This record gives sequence, structure tokens and C-alpha cells, in this order.
Amino acid sequence: MVGTFADVVVADAIVKNVPGFDLHVAVDALMKDSFVEPPAISGGAAWKDGLNRYTQFGYIPEDTPRAGESVSRTLDFGFADYSVAQAFHKLANTPEFASRKDELLQKAVELERRATRSPESMFDKNHGLM
Repeated sequence: MVGTFADVVVADAIVKNVPGFDLHVAVDALMKDSFVEPPAISGGAAWKDGLNRYTQFGYIPEDTPRAGESVSRTLDFGFADYSVAQAFHKLANTPEFASRKDELLQKAVELERRATRSPESMFDKNHGLM
């Protein structure tokens, strides 16, 4: 996998109320991974290389530096975006995150938009393939 499925696992744990980790640290990590382009040193093997282009175009163009496997990466990013959005929606409605409710809801809506856009931008109706 070329995406960042750690965010999917963390988001799933949040949605399912899995105990044993700091939710505030988890939210900060999910925010960073969802909205901050990684440094150039990552070499495409980790983090969300190509995040800025993914956000701009709704997909990762094939010529994106350090972001090979553009179709797989785009779909992985979309899946992670959807998962994190669900976690943010859930946490926004808890007393523990009342002070961040508006931020979490705004980010959740943005992530849902990106998640929906990613498969739509990749699907070739003529061939029935991504």
C-alpha cells in the first residue's frame, strides 16, 4: 500500500471507542497527516507525498515527484480522508472536544469532499477502470 493507512486504523479505533490511547494526540496526528505536505526527505515511502497536488486536482497526477503509483495512492488517500472525517464527526460531538467542535466539523466536511472527489476523478467510464 502506498497510502497512509495508519490514519485509517486510528480513525476506526476512534469511531469504535477503542480505549488505551490519547485522543488529543491522535487528532493532532490525523490533522497533520491529512493537511500537511510531508518534507521532501520522505522519498515517497511514507506519509502523504503528493498531498498538495491531490488536494488541488482531486487526484495525484502521474508526474508528481516522489509520489509513484498515482492511482493507488489517490484511492488510498481518499479512503483515509473518509475514515478521518468519520472520526472528526464523532469527536466533534463529545464534551471532551467541545472547544474544537467547529474546527473538527469544518475539517470533516473538507475531508469528505476530498474523499468523494478522489474516485470520481480517477474512474474512466469508457473502460470501467480506475
